[in-house]
Amino acid sequence: MDLKNLFSRNKDTASGEAKTIKDYLGLIIIVVVVCISILLYFFLIKPVFTEQENMIKDKYYKLSETEKMNSQINA
Repeated sequence: MDLKNLFSRNKDTASGEAKTIKDYLGLIIIVVVVCISILLYFFLIKPVFTEQENMIKDKYYKLSETEKMNSQINA
C-alpha cells in the first residue's frame, strides 16, 4: 500500500474543482423525500386524525347527554 497515492487523492478533490449536481444528488434526494413526507403528513394523515378526534369527542358528548336524559327520565 502506497501512502503517497492515498494522500494524492485528497489533493485532487481539494484542488478547487467545481462541484456538479452529481456530487449533491444524494443530499437532494434526501431533502426531497423529507419534504414529501412532511407534506403527506400535514395534508393526508393529520386531517384523518383530527376527524377521528372530533368524532370521539362527539361520541363522548352524546353519551354524557344520554346519561343526563336517562337520569331525568328515571327521576
